[in-house]
Amino acid sequence: MPQMADRLDTGFARLAVDAEVSEKAVASLHQWLADEALAAYRPQLERVIEAGCWDFLLDSFYRTIPCQTRR
Repeated sequence: MPQMADRLDTGFARLAVDAEVSEKAVASLHQWLADEALAAYRPQLERVIEAGCWDFLLDSFYRTIPCQTRR
């Protein structure tokens, strides 16, 4: 996973966005890649990272969408 982390850091550094936004996206992606509960998504994420779709990844992971449960 260290190579994937390096790719994330390098890829997001190329984007002309606020560093805080980029850092949030990278942190979120690291969480998705490491969390066993999200392991089913790992191959898809790795393919998108390998393809260098940094704008798509930034848009998808720079914030956490709140989850509300219905009662």
